[in-house]
Amino acid sequence: MDLSEKADNYPNELSGGQKQRVAIARALANNPSILLSDEATSALDPNTTKSILRLLKHLHDTLGLTIVIITHQMSVIKQICNRVAVMDRGTVVEEGKVFDIFANPRAPLTQAFVATTSNLGKISDLLEDGSNLVDLNPGQVLLRMKYISKEVSEALVSHISRSFNIDVNIIFGDIDIIDDAPLGGLVVILDGPADHIEAAIDYLKSRNIGIEVLAQ
Repeated sequence: MDLSEKADNYPNELSGGQKQRVAIARALANNPSILLSDEATSALDPNTTKSILRLLKHLHDTLGLTIVIITHQMSVIKQICNRVAVMDRGTVVEEGKVFDIFANPRAPLTQAFVATTSNLGKISDLLEDGSNLVDLNPGQVLLRMKYISKEVSEALVSHISRSFNIDVNIIFGDIDIIDDAPLGGLVVILDGPADHIEAAIDYLKSRNIGIEVLAQ
Protein backbone atom coordinates (compact mmCIF):
# COMPACT_ATOMS: atom_id res chain seq x y z
CA MET A 1 0.00 0.00 0.00
CA ASP A 2 3.07 2.28 0.10
CA LEU A 3 2.20 3.48 3.60
CA SER A 4 5.01 1.99 5.71
CA GLU A 5 6.40 5.42 6.53
CA LYS A 6 2.97 6.45 7.87
CA ALA A 7 2.64 3.58 10.36
CA ASP A 8 2.83 5.90 13.39
CA ASN A 9 0.68 8.68 11.99
CA TYR A 10 -2.84 9.51 13.15
CA PRO A 11 -5.74 9.45 10.63
CA ASN A 12 -5.97 13.24 10.56
CA GLU A 13 -2.35 13.37 9.42
CA LEU A 14 -3.08 11.35 6.28
CA SER A 15 -4.06 12.72 2.89
CA GLY A 16 -7.29 11.69 1.17
CA GLY A 17 -5.48 9.19 -1.02
CA GLN A 18 -3.61 7.71 1.94
CA LYS A 19 -6.87 7.30 3.85
CA GLN A 20 -8.31 5.42 0.87
CA ARG A 21 -5.29 3.10 0.87
CA VAL A 22 -5.81 2.40 4.57
CA ALA A 23 -9.49 1.65 3.89
CA ILE A 24 -8.53 -0.76 1.10
CA ALA A 25 -5.97 -2.48 3.33
CA ARG A 26 -8.58 -2.94 6.07
CA ALA A 27 -11.04 -4.38 3.55
CA LEU A 28 -8.41 -6.89 2.40
CA ALA A 29 -7.46 -8.04 5.91
CA ASN A 30 -9.78 -11.07 5.78
CA ASN A 31 -8.72 -12.10 2.27
CA PRO A 32 -12.09 -11.49 0.57
CA SER A 33 -12.82 -12.84 -2.88
CA ILE A 34 -14.80 -9.70 -3.76
CA LEU A 35 -13.91 -6.10 -2.91
CA LEU A 36 -16.69 -3.49 -2.91
CA SER A 37 -15.48 0.01 -3.75
CA ASP A 38 -18.19 2.63 -3.26
CA GLU A 39 -17.27 6.03 -4.76
CA ALA A 40 -13.64 5.48 -3.71
CA THR A 41 -12.33 8.30 -5.93
CA SER A 42 -15.17 10.83 -5.86
CA ALA A 43 -13.44 13.25 -3.46
CA LEU A 44 -9.90 12.87 -4.77
CA ASP A 45 -7.84 15.03 -7.11
CA PRO A 46 -7.03 13.62 -10.58
CA ASN A 47 -3.49 12.43 -9.74
CA THR A 48 -4.60 10.70 -6.53
CA THR A 49 -7.51 9.14 -8.40
CA LYS A 50 -5.09 7.64 -10.92
CA SER A 51 -2.92 6.20 -8.14
CA ILE A 52 -5.91 4.58 -6.41
CA LEU A 53 -7.14 3.10 -9.70
CA ARG A 54 -3.64 1.74 -10.42
CA LEU A 55 -3.67 0.15 -6.95
CA LEU A 56 -7.06 -1.46 -7.53
CA LYS A 57 -5.97 -2.80 -10.91
CA HIS A 58 -2.77 -4.17 -9.34
CA LEU A 59 -4.81 -5.96 -6.67
CA HIS A 60 -7.08 -7.42 -9.33
CA ASP A 61 -4.16 -8.62 -11.45
CA THR A 62 -2.00 -10.03 -8.65
CA LEU A 63 -4.63 -11.44 -6.29
CA GLY A 64 -7.27 -12.44 -8.83
CA LEU A 65 -9.63 -10.21 -6.86
CA THR A 66 -13.06 -9.34 -8.20
CA ILE A 67 -13.72 -5.64 -7.60
CA VAL A 68 -17.21 -4.15 -7.73
CA ILE A 69 -16.91 -0.39 -8.26
CA ILE A 70 -19.83 1.92 -7.59
CA THR A 71 -19.24 5.28 -9.24
CA HIS A 72 -20.79 8.16 -11.13
CA GLN A 73 -17.45 8.88 -12.82
CA MET A 74 -17.48 7.42 -16.32
CA SER A 75 -13.72 8.05 -16.57
CA VAL A 76 -13.20 5.55 -13.73
CA ILE A 77 -15.18 2.91 -15.58
CA LYS A 78 -13.15 3.49 -18.76
CA GLN A 79 -9.82 3.21 -16.97
CA ILE A 80 -10.27 0.12 -14.82
CA CYS A 81 -13.45 -1.87 -15.48
CA ASN A 82 -14.12 -4.62 -18.01
CA ARG A 83 -17.87 -4.96 -17.39
CA VAL A 84 -20.43 -2.35 -16.40
CA ALA A 85 -24.05 -2.23 -15.24
CA VAL A 86 -25.95 1.06 -15.49
CA MET A 87 -28.61 1.53 -12.82
CA ASP A 88 -31.55 3.93 -12.71
CA ARG A 89 -33.57 4.13 -9.50
CA GLY A 90 -32.43 0.72 -8.35
CA THR A 91 -33.01 -1.02 -11.68
CA VAL A 92 -30.32 -2.22 -14.09
CA VAL A 93 -31.18 -0.59 -17.42
CA GLU A 94 -28.14 -1.83 -19.36
CA GLU A 95 -25.15 -4.08 -18.75
CA GLY A 96 -22.32 -5.62 -20.71
CA LYS A 97 -18.65 -5.29 -21.59
CA VAL A 98 -17.36 -1.77 -21.06
CA PHE A 99 -16.18 -1.40 -24.65
CA ASP A 100 -19.54 -2.53 -26.03
CA ILE A 101 -21.48 -0.17 -23.76
CA PHE A 102 -19.36 2.85 -24.72
CA ALA A 103 -19.37 1.93 -28.40
CA ASN A 104 -23.13 1.35 -28.66
CA PRO A 105 -25.12 2.59 -25.64
CA ARG A 106 -28.80 1.69 -25.94
CA ALA A 107 -30.59 2.98 -22.84
CA PRO A 108 -31.24 6.76 -22.80
CA LEU A 109 -29.49 7.12 -19.43
CA THR A 110 -26.43 5.26 -20.72
CA GLN A 111 -26.37 7.40 -23.85
CA ALA A 112 -26.44 10.54 -21.69
CA PHE A 113 -23.58 9.27 -19.52
CA VAL A 114 -21.44 8.22 -22.47
CA ALA A 115 -22.01 11.53 -24.25
CA THR A 116 -20.29 13.34 -21.38
CA THR A 117 -17.06 11.40 -21.97
CA SER A 118 -16.52 12.19 -25.65
CA ASN A 119 -15.79 15.39 -27.54
CA LEU A 120 -18.05 14.10 -30.30
CA GLY A 121 -21.02 15.29 -28.27
CA LYS A 122 -19.89 18.90 -28.78
CA ILE A 123 -21.39 18.85 -32.25
CA SER A 124 -24.86 19.23 -30.72
CA ASP A 125 -23.78 22.49 -29.07
CA LEU A 126 -22.27 23.75 -32.33
CA LEU A 127 -25.51 23.04 -34.19
CA GLU A 128 -27.66 24.67 -31.51
CA ASP A 129 -25.44 27.75 -31.43
CA GLY A 130 -25.40 28.06 -35.23
CA SER A 131 -21.61 27.91 -35.33
CA ASN A 132 -19.88 28.82 -38.59
CA LEU A 133 -17.99 25.53 -38.31
CA VAL A 134 -21.12 23.63 -39.28
CA ASP A 135 -22.53 26.01 -41.88
CA LEU A 136 -23.27 23.89 -44.93
CA ASN A 137 -23.28 24.84 -48.56
CA PRO A 138 -25.80 23.23 -50.92
CA GLY A 139 -24.97 19.56 -51.45
CA GLN A 140 -22.81 19.21 -48.36
CA VAL A 141 -23.51 16.62 -45.63
CA LEU A 142 -22.50 16.80 -41.97
CA LEU A 143 -21.66 13.36 -40.56
CA ARG A 144 -20.70 11.86 -37.25
CA MET A 145 -18.52 8.76 -37.84
CA LYS A 146 -17.97 6.32 -34.99
CA TYR A 147 -14.87 4.17 -35.32
CA ILE A 148 -14.81 0.82 -33.55
CA SER A 149 -11.81 -1.43 -32.83
CA LYS A 150 -9.31 -1.90 -35.67
CA GLU A 151 -11.06 0.53 -38.03
CA VAL A 152 -9.60 3.45 -36.06
CA SER A 153 -6.17 2.79 -37.56
CA GLU A 154 -7.36 2.55 -41.16
CA ALA A 155 -6.97 5.55 -43.50
CA LEU A 156 -10.68 5.67 -44.27
CA VAL A 157 -10.96 9.44 -44.67
CA SER A 158 -8.26 9.67 -47.33
CA HIS A 159 -9.61 6.50 -48.95
CA ILE A 160 -13.17 7.79 -49.43
CA SER A 161 -11.86 11.15 -50.62
CA ARG A 162 -9.77 9.50 -53.35
CA SER A 163 -12.09 6.63 -54.24
CA PHE A 164 -15.34 8.60 -54.41
CA ASN A 165 -13.93 11.96 -55.53
CA ILE A 166 -15.34 13.96 -52.64
CA ASP A 167 -13.86 16.51 -50.24
CA VAL A 168 -13.78 15.57 -46.54
CA ASN A 169 -13.49 18.44 -44.07
CA ILE A 170 -12.73 17.17 -40.55
CA ILE A 171 -14.42 19.43 -37.95
CA PHE A 172 -12.99 17.57 -34.94
CA GLY A 173 -12.35 14.07 -33.65
CA ASP A 174 -11.92 12.03 -30.50
CA ILE A 175 -10.17 8.69 -29.87
CA ASP A 176 -9.96 6.91 -26.54
CA ILE A 177 -8.65 3.58 -25.26
CA ILE A 178 -11.23 1.44 -23.47
CA ASP A 179 -10.45 -2.04 -22.18
CA ASP A 180 -7.21 -1.99 -24.23
CA ALA A 181 -9.08 -1.29 -27.48
CA PRO A 182 -9.35 2.00 -29.42
CA LEU A 183 -12.73 3.68 -29.67
CA GLY A 184 -13.42 7.03 -31.27
CA GLY A 185 -14.76 8.94 -34.17
CA LEU A 186 -14.87 12.05 -36.31
CA VAL A 187 -17.31 14.78 -37.20
CA VAL A 188 -16.87 15.67 -40.88
CA ILE A 189 -18.45 17.57 -43.73
CA LEU A 190 -18.64 15.71 -47.04
CA ASP A 191 -18.74 17.78 -50.22
CA GLY A 192 -19.37 16.41 -53.69
CA PRO A 193 -22.01 14.96 -55.99
CA ALA A 194 -24.90 13.42 -54.04
CA ASP A 195 -24.43 9.95 -55.52
CA HIS A 196 -20.72 10.02 -54.65
CA ILE A 197 -21.48 10.99 -51.05
CA GLU A 198 -24.10 8.26 -50.80
CA ALA A 199 -21.62 5.69 -52.12
CA ALA A 200 -18.99 6.87 -49.65
CA ILE A 201 -21.44 6.52 -46.75
CA ASP A 202 -22.38 3.02 -47.90
CA TYR A 203 -18.70 2.10 -48.02
CA LEU A 204 -18.10 3.39 -44.49
CA LYS A 205 -21.03 1.36 -43.20
CA SER A 206 -19.58 -1.72 -44.89
CA ARG A 207 -16.37 -1.11 -42.91
CA ASN A 208 -18.34 -1.28 -39.65
CA ILE A 209 -18.30 2.48 -39.11
CA GLY A 210 -21.29 3.93 -37.30
CA ILE A 211 -22.76 6.74 -39.38
CA GLU A 212 -25.12 9.50 -38.24
CA VAL A 213 -26.22 12.18 -40.70
CA LEU A 214 -26.49 15.36 -38.62
CA ALA A 215 -27.41 17.88 -41.31
CA GLN A 216 -27.56 18.28 -45.07
